[in-house]
Amino acid sequence: MLSPVHLAQAEQQLSSRAGRPVTLRAEQELRPGRVARLAVDGLGVPSVVVKVADPDDPSRDRAAIHSELAALELLGAVAPGVAPRLLAAEPDSGLLVLEDLGDGPSLATYLAGDDPARAEAALVAWAAALGTVHAASAGMADSFRQRRGALSRYDDRAERFSLRGTPLDRAQAGTSAALDELGLPALHAAARQDVEAIAAELAEPGDLLVLTTGDPCPDNGRMVDGAARFFDFEAAAYRHALLDGAHLWIPFPNCWCWRTPPPEVVDRMRSAYRARLVTGCSSVADDARFDAAAACVAGAWLLYVLCRRLPLTGDDELARVRVLATLGALLELPAAEATLPALVTWAAEVRTALAVRWDRPAVVDLPYPAFGGPPLAEPG
Repeated sequence: MLSPVHLAQAEQQLSSRAGRPVTLRAEQELRPGRVARLAVDGLGVPSVVVKVADPDDPSRDRAAIHSELAALELLGAVAPGVAPRLLAAEPDSGLLVLEDLGDGPSLATYLAGDDPARAEAALVAWAAALGTVHAASAGMADSFRQRRGALSRYDDRAERFSLRGTPLDRAQAGTSAALDELGLPALHAAARQDVEAIAAELAEPGDLLVLTTGDPCPDNGRMVDGAARFFDFEAAAYRHALLDGAHLWIPFPNCWCWRTPPPEVVDRMRSAYRARLVTGCSSVADDARFDAAAACVAGAWLLYVLCRRLPLTGDDELARVRVLATLGALLELPAAEATLPALVTWAAEVRTALAVRWDRPAVVDLPYPAFGGPPLAEPG
């Protein structure tokens, strides 16, 4: 459970904001030593969630808390209701007090269930909410940078190339090393030029520079009255919108609960996301612009997945399937071949080589349980 020091700090911050005494009582640990639900007296709500920096690595983790603090402050102003309300904070010690979104279902709950209609509706709602976050925060990069930079050291330019903490150039280097280790087709010069085009897209997204959650996975939020509300903004930063958005058509590249949704559901998710996004980022009304950007970001996530998962494929069957699915997701995008011709040719060669090596179909169909697939593995 949280330390007495953190509980006292949370009470002090809440009391100061409320203008009256507020007391907290331990109720439920949500993440050992870091996140807990606490019963509360004197605030007008039954409970709150308190999050603190990791006691084992407070300096590194405090930076993540600062990113979440800045993101929640901004979203509270421009998109209230899409994330928990920030009730209090103590930035120096890395402490946040948040609205409790309760124990209701997440998107992952519905995907792991047995009701395809409910799962599809939740996926579409998730996509729409993500589009709302991005559209509402467009054009406010300077405001976020000032909020975030006032809390601790922050390199907003470097964050544009960050894929869950892995810079694009490191993902490329890790992919090349894994390819060499496995004797697979190397990233040749022409394919590397396409990676440079990906880097250029991430560096200058135009009006697609928005607040990204950094990790919009199916268990990082709650479904409330048919709408999605996100939590966990520790990886939040201003980046290319589609670094989040691509999770809807690249099978959740950083998530334990990944599978391949039905193509028609992916189309609905993409449409719902884009319909919200265009209200703040007008360039996505241009099909050619949107499709080219989607291809570039899919290429970035492909390098991330190959860097992370290829070294595991020797004895991890799920890693093999995940690699093939991610390769396929890039190859199936409408503008991929026109936008990244050499990278797409290389990806097709790698997929064919791996399918032969692993004696399995190159095209992956691994549905979520709600759409007829096997049970999800527990997060590890």
